[in-house]
Amino acid sequence: MAPITNEMRESLSDVFAEAAQLAGKVPEHLQQSAFVKALDYLMGAPIEPQKIAQNVAQLQDRTRKKEPIRPQKKSGRPGPKAAIAELAQTDFLLSGKTVTEIQQYLKKKRGHEYGANELSISVVRLVRDGILEREQNENGQYVYTAVRKEQVNGEQ
Repeated sequence: MAPITNEMRESLSDVFAEAAQLAGKVPEHLQQSAFVKALDYLMGAPIEPQKIAQNVAQLQDRTRKKEPIRPQKKSGRPGPKAAIAELAQTDFLLSGKTVTEIQQYLKKKRGHEYGANELSISVVRLVRDGILEREQNENGQYVYTAVRKEQVNGEQ
């Protein structure tokens, strides 16, 4: 193998720079492949124009559509946190209620069935968000009460 001359180095440097410039025109996740293809082209590898046109068309279709991987379904049932937050806006939670009482109300009056575990997590998050307050009753159970805006404003 013959040693690489300065002229060859400059020529290769120009080829690499041109390949990098071409690759920079495609989305970032495709740049490595584009660089290799551009380098092949610049070094004289045979090109199949039909195949390239087909690949470009497929890429354009994918980027144009931007369809979600799976369509989003809307459930008729709100999540447990949203359901309890809605209750906090009504008079139901003006007097303290246990998780069991909240669960029964949602099932009987709203037609939404949630497990006690789902509701327990949600009421704790609503307490942390300042939407509910909790206190333990004489049985050791937590009783949850809605925090009214008047309460929040009056305390400040």
